[in-house]
Amino acid sequence: MNPQYKLLREITPSTRGWIAKVTVIEKLIPRISRNGVLYQRIILADIEPVQEEFRIVDNQFEWSLNTSTSIEETTDENQWNFEDLYNLYYLDQLDAYVDTKTSVDIVAVVLSADLIKKIHTKSELANIQEFLLVDQSLQPKTLTMWDELTETVGKTICEILPQNPIIIGTRLKVVSHNG
Repeated sequence: MNPQYKLLREITPSTRGWIAKVTVIEKLIPRISRNGVLYQRIILADIEPVQEEFRIVDNQFEWSLNTSTSIEETTDENQWNFEDLYNLYYLDQLDAYVDTKTSVDIVAVVLSADLIKKIHTKSELANIQEFLLVDQSLQPKTLTMWDELTETVGKTICEILPQNPIIIGTRLKVVSHNG
């Protein structure tokens, strides 16, 4: 018997025994709560794209996955084109979003990664790591990771850089660096 899959929008708090096929869009950095429980926020999307005019993120429900949750990786069937999932900007378009509340998504090639260095900020010593990026606009930009991100995301980028220098950055804030 074939399993009966549900779309995410069809699942309600009263739905029991459901199976959903989803694409993992983003995994955020794992966090440990005060009582020692490990949490990791994962953003999921249905395998069937929602038409753009109907895309609503109301965060009405939050799912907690635990050790009894069954998660299985599927084949590449029904994979989305990542361009359908993100609102991508070229690097040469980012100047329009400097110091605004807008967050941007980018796809870029990492040309180089600097070592982590310490800098003095107004209030403390901070770790930074800079990456030189380029995309099809051929306008190089510097991506700077700060503090905890240097040890998590920055380390991951450096590890995969020799094999796969292409990155997708999501919900990035564009800020001017004074200094």
